[in-house]
Amino acid sequence: MAVFSQLSSPAFPVFHIPQELIDHIIDDLKDDFVSLKSVGLVGIKWHRRTRRHLFHTVRLDGEDPTCRLRTLLDLLHKHSDLAKHIKHLSLLQPGRSSRLLQSSELVKLLPLLGSLATLEIIGSDVLFPIDWSRFTFNLQTALYDRMAAPSLTDLVLCNIRNMEIIPLAQYHNIQSLEIAAVYETCPGAHFSGAWLPLNQRPRSASSENMHLKKLHVTGSGGFLKTLLCCASTGECTLGISRIKKLEATAILWDDDMQKAWSMLLDTCASSVKVYTLVEDCRSNPMAPTPPGLLSLSRFDQLQQFKLLTTYSRFRNDEGFPLLLRGLDQLTRSGNPVNLRTIELHFLANPRDLTGPLMVLDIYDVVLCCSFWKELDSILSCTTFSGLEAINIVFYTTGCSDLENSQTLANRLLLARMPQLNKRNIVQSKLVNGTQRQ
Repeated sequence: MAVFSQLSSPAFPVFHIPQELIDHIIDDLKDDFVSLKSVGLVGIKWHRRTRRHLFHTVRLDGEDPTCRLRTLLDLLHKHSDLAKHIKHLSLLQPGRSSRLLQSSELVKLLPLLGSLATLEIIGSDVLFPIDWSRFTFNLQTALYDRMAAPSLTDLVLCNIRNMEIIPLAQYHNIQSLEIAAVYETCPGAHFSGAWLPLNQRPRSASSENMHLKKLHVTGSGGFLKTLLCCASTGECTLGISRIKKLEATAILWDDDMQKAWSMLLDTCASSVKVYTLVEDCRSNPMAPTPPGLLSLSRFDQLQQFKLLTTYSRFRNDEGFPLLLRGLDQLTRSGNPVNLRTIELHFLANPRDLTGPLMVLDIYDVVLCCSFWKELDSILSCTTFSGLEAINIVFYTTGCSDLENSQTLANRLLLARMPQLNKRNIVQSKLVNGTQRQ
């Protein structure tokens, strides 16, 4: 008995790790898929938590979609609790390939994703947009049903043509909407069926939670106009009049988009608190930005303004006359200015580069521009007394000593903005790379 007792006693004490600590460890690894797969093998407590992150986002594109969809469907049928962990679904159509968005397996998958919060439908090649009219009636129905699900709050539609807009106006559950190069049904487009859900307005549809909070729009003028027209009727349940965050990209700008933008400002400008403008950074030379995009005086409640542009702005000392004019209009509007933060991001557009964009180039081209002195003069007015931060980010492609260069850039910039420097609200930052943060 003594021998048996000795053999059965553990050589080392066994510690039971609390589930809260396990969850904390795994949550810290949420972006490290290799580590998540490894720690999931430790034990059942670890395995269950890792699935929340491993299956959070599912991205399906045109590479053998049928096989991948069947594999995913098989997993969900064998492990029914996995579906609740899928929160983000991206459907991407690359180039001419339409195998994914015409797959019968996709029709079977969509109804299983009852906890889906974000849906992205993206045509990744601008030359070959997704043709919504070529979808089967069953697929259209499944996609619209998923958009209308109470769990879905974020919807991204990109590079799509011949899409029926009216159903979207019925989905009061959507809180964030991004539309880029989306065009509504054209006359003569062929459809295999029609889909027009007539939802009744929920009792709580007038509450704050039942309004679109964020809108990001690129092009899509006709689509946006139709959506706004629908919003003005009693049947529309997508609340578009209380948008808090608005982002606009100044590409694909035509007469339809100009009219749609004017309608949008009339509808929701008074509620916008955060406004982001992305200039046309792809064209060379840089295309003019429509003046309406910098009518900052339209935003009565604006607290944060962010502008993303390129160094092309500083050719021939051009600067930003529209931006200066928009800020100056705020001082003359007679209304209280609630602006707290201004962010200016200068992207290193690869089309403008013949070699590395060195910090010295920024000094010579950017910081010598008269724009900074004019900006300093306007923002030093008592109208902007509530301004708390002006953040300026310069993107470079060839900076080896980022820390010292940043110190120098900040000193030179502050020398051109002496009045704002006294308030200690200006900060500059250098970032290696061409992509925005």
